[in-house]
Amino acid sequence: MRSLTILAIFLLLLLAISGCAKEGAEKKFVNEAGVMNVQETKKETQPETKNIDLAITNLTMSSADWAATYRVTISPLIRNLGDAVNNVEVGLYANEKHLKTFTLDFKKGETKSPQYDWYPEEPGKYEIKIIIDPAYKINDSNRMNNIFSYSIRIS
Repeated sequence: MRSLTILAIFLLLLLAISGCAKEGAEKKFVNEAGVMNVQETKKETQPETKNIDLAITNLTMSSADWAATYRVTISPLIRNLGDAVNNVEVGLYANEKHLKTFTLDFKKGETKSPQYDWYPEEPGKYEIKIIIDPAYKINDSNRMNNIFSYSIRIS
């Protein structure tokens, strides 16, 4: 009978100890007066998520003569529709051939129009394509407005 009592006390102590460990993990403590205190834990600061949305809204091209070896100036109009973002790569292509990559920084709401002088080597039909973030390095919320293409004929 005495061994049963000792076993019951041992089990109650074991349960009490495991309960304290659990309460300790929850940051609850009982002070000497028997009052339970809950320790406030600091809230983790979440990194601010940015709303990035860059768009090509227009493309202008000009030339004194639309002929091979003559200069064609290509100017995409790129608008930042979201938060500020830096190191944005903008690729410029003619018939899938890479011509130039611009690296731009944008403030919120800013519009930029980088210019590139291209000298087509041969006559023919060309598809000029501008792609914002061609390597997918930016978490742009709307990639549907990141590509703009235009066809021209060089004589």
